[in-house]
Amino acid sequence: MTHLSTYRNLILKLSSLVLFVFLILFASDSGSAQNRNELERQRRQKEKDIAQTKKRLAETNNKEKKTLAYLKDLKELIEERQSLISTLQTQLNAITHHIEEEADLVTALEQDVTNLKAEYAKLLYYMYKNRKSTNMASFIFTTSSFNDAVKRVKFIQFYTTYREKQVDLILKTEASLGSRITDLKSQQEAKKEVLASMDEEKKSLENDKKEQSALMQKLQKDEKTLRRQLAEQQKVAKKLDNAIRNIIKKEIAEANKKGRTNSKRGRINPNNPTKSKTEHEDLETTPEIAELSSKFAGNRSKLPWPVERGTITEHFGTHEHPTISKVTVNCNGVVIKAPEGAKARCIFGGTVSAVISIPGANNAVIVSHGNYFTVYSNLDNVFIHKGDKLSVRQELGLVGVNRITGESEIELEIWKAPDQKMDPEVWLVRK
Repeated sequence: MTHLSTYRNLILKLSSLVLFVFLILFASDSGSAQNRNELERQRRQKEKDIAQTKKRLAETNNKEKKTLAYLKDLKELIEERQSLISTLQTQLNAITHHIEEEADLVTALEQDVTNLKAEYAKLLYYMYKNRKSTNMASFIFTTSSFNDAVKRVKFIQFYTTYREKQVDLILKTEASLGSRITDLKSQQEAKKEVLASMDEEKKSLENDKKEQSALMQKLQKDEKTLRRQLAEQQKVAKKLDNAIRNIIKKEIAEANKKGRTNSKRGRINPNNPTKSKTEHEDLETTPEIAELSSKFAGNRSKLPWPVERGTITEHFGTHEHPTISKVTVNCNGVVIKAPEGAKARCIFGGTVSAVISIPGANNAVIVSHGNYFTVYSNLDNVFIHKGDKLSVRQELGLVGVNRITGESEIELEIWKAPDQKMDPEVWLVRK
């Protein structure tokens, strides 16, 4: 039984090697691949954003109006390039890490193929040397009992199957090795491409910063004009702000009056009692208004844009003026630049509370959505009227031209009664 023991030892040795190779061959790198794919998706999206911003800059430049609007677009382009460079660096790090892992794996697989072939050769050589003593017939029948003969038959079957699997594993390991080497070469090419893109973006970023610096110096010379324009814009914004507040107050008063009337008639909803005089700050005085408010709130980050195509050029809140030092500007909503002749549209179903005209801001439309209000300002040729019931994406009017920048733009504001201003960007669907 010495030769049988030897075979078992050789097979056990090969089996441990097979297990090691199996783990290498089938080790999952799907997570790493998904991460690289996501980085590539982000990169392509940022490259697309940069192309769109460059197109806007070219349009503004063709109009020979290198004003604050152009400076805003240029600033956005610089930020987009910086973001893209950061993504490219992350992508480069991921590719480099993957190349290192693949190189280690290729080395391990090469060694595994060598070891598998060497151990398999030893087994074949041992079988050849002991071919006389391992005659299958004598091996089976020269036993002292029937049970031993059965065991030897099973061993021969096991050995034959194992030998076939061993050959198959060697072939698969060699195939995997070839695939890994191909992938390694592909990743090395991808690394070169990313490095070239990074170099190009860094050069473009430097040129953009130089242009930004030169334009800022030019605009700063016209600081007196800019301050005057800013003061005019602030006056217009204040007028619009006051008008919105008054309209919302009127809406609240009318809703509360209706609620008190229903209460006197005994038709008040027991689950939604009318508010007292000290709690009239919202419009949730009827089930209808409460339901509409809830639906609007449930569409946070899902609302369509007020124009079919557009780009945000001014964000919500207080921020530094792009050229005048120590001066801040405040935006109650978002300013969206749109193509000439674009039509403004309602972002959620509601009722037109008012259509007002503000000198310097064209027309503004205020639409109520229960306890929420959307405001669309700088409109020409308004298509709707007070009291109209609107559906989502219904057209409101033409987007007007900013008389200072010469750009076609609309400002969108979102209010919650009585006077809470909200950032529209968190409500609009992300492009």
